[in-house]
Amino acid sequence: PVEIKNAAAFEDNDPDRPKEPDVLQLCAYAELLEAAQGWRPTTGKIIDGNGDWHDLNIGRFRALYELERAQLVDILRGKEKTRPGWKAACQLCVWQEHCWRVLTARDDVTTIAGISEGHRERLWSAGVVTAAQLAAASPESLVKTKGIKEARAVAWTRQARAQKSGRPEILSHWTPPKVDFEVSYDIEDFTPDPFVYLHGLLVRASSAARFGSAGFSEQDFGSFEPVCADLPADDEAAVWQRFLEKVEDIDSRGSYAVYVYSHHEHSTLKRLTEVYGGSPALTRFLQRFVDLYEVVRESVVFPADGRGLKSLARWIGFEWRDDDPGGAQSMVWWAEYLDNPKKNGHLRNRLLAYNEDDVRASLVLRDWLEVATLGVPGVSQESSDR
Repeated sequence: PVEIKNAAAFEDNDPDRPKEPDVLQLCAYAELLEAAQGWRPTTGKIIDGNGDWHDLNIGRFRALYELERAQLVDILRGKEKTRPGWKAACQLCVWQEHCWRVLTARDDVTTIAGISEGHRERLWSAGVVTAAQLAAASPESLVKTKGIKEARAVAWTRQARAQKSGRPEILSHWTPPKVDFEVSYDIEDFTPDPFVYLHGLLVRASSAARFGSAGFSEQDFGSFEPVCADLPADDEAAVWQRFLEKVEDIDSRGSYAVYVYSHHEHSTLKRLTEVYGGSPALTRFLQRFVDLYEVVRESVVFPADGRGLKSLARWIGFEWRDDDPGGAQSMVWWAEYLDNPKKNGHLRNRLLAYNEDDVRASLVLRDWLEVATLGVPGVSQESSDR
């Protein structure tokens, strides 16, 4: 049995500590092989993200596998009840809408943003079973339970209160940089072989009308100026050189700020600079980054059920034009385009439209934060003020 992974085969690169989920997969494959060939293998292989092959002794995990398998069979037969929770991987699953309805009907605490299944176990130990109970709990009562620190208890109860009330809690004031124009920036890349194929850039004058204001039109979002690979001619290096030229052009237009959401863009640009080289204009571009994820973390507790850009922008009132948006889905579109650029050129256009909505969403969030955080720190603002 062989399994291919996009990451390392071992925990902390320790060959004596293979990743348990991977080993259990190999044990399941070994069972299938036993049914086909009359003999169950006791070794398996992992091909890691670097293409290296690793031999694993899966025989020593058979007892654990049999235990896990028996539990799953009991669940399927209705003999054992489970309490599944919400996690990041759920957003890639076709059952997500069904499970979300079940979890919200139960008022499960994992429906509160930032609460994992592991966190739920600790909250249950503290006597907190539902999201409503978490919203009513005090941080002081939670920290009495082993494994719950004060900072986490404060964050959890704040988030639960915000989601239950439907109102954001303003923690501190945020003032955006005063500049001539603003740039919203978002990267699209493909894995496991890194290929940054799209640098999405939305350029907006500081005087433009804000989303939701009177007289706002689509033109007020600004000018979408993407740098995107055009296959089969382009590789990552060619896209990078065109991006550097675009950054040079942007840098020549005056003072500006660059809005991103999370550290991904910054770390990716550092990698590309190390591989292909940078420029003084790129250095200035990076220095002008404003990470809205960090602004949100410091300034607002949103009543949204997630902390991703899509959850926050949708709560504000913005919607993506594509009926199936998402970073994972965009990689599927790119893979199909990569397979046949001539036939699937429409998927490249779909990616561009999706990315344009991503960078628009960042500016929508930026504008909301500027207005919402003008209030007194710690005072909630009614969601109707959106």
